[in-house]
Amino acid sequence: QPCCMLPTGGMHMADMDKMAKDRLGPLLARVGLGLVVVYHAYGRITHGGGSAWHFSMPPTAQLLYCWAELFAGLFVILGMHCRIACGVLILLTGLSIWLDYSANPLAQPISRLEAPWLFYCLLLTVLLVGAGEWALTIGMARGKSKPRPPSQSGIRAA
Repeated sequence: QPCCMLPTGGMHMADMDKMAKDRLGPLLARVGLGLVVVYHAYGRITHGGGSAWHFSMPPTAQLLYCWAELFAGLFVILGMHCRIACGVLILLTGLSIWLDYSANPLAQPISRLEAPWLFYCLLLTVLLVGAGEWALTIGMARGKSKPRPPSQSGIRAA
């Protein structure tokens, strides 16, 4: 038995690395992030029907914010249009930071900024990595896209 084979199952370490990198890692990051987002959105929705959780936002804006946050979180968990959902969450989180710390966000104690910045880092990670291979892709093409000929890819032949 080769040294790079596991004794149970016969999976190569390279295959395990690819599975962790392309499937398991993005899935865990996506689901963890999405659960936190959905939890926060649910708390906002149940607080006064979603329109009474922030003192400086109009009720309609609060309602739109928390429902957008809830649906974006669900999309992230499922992996549906994950990058778009992360983009929406980045904008919402930026709006939240701006509203809460608008006087001078960088003058806040690090303990108040630590959680939002860690959240931003995870959002950017999922945005850049994408949903991974274990994602719900209803109505979207599965698998790798085929390379296009140079005439269709926007690259000019020399």
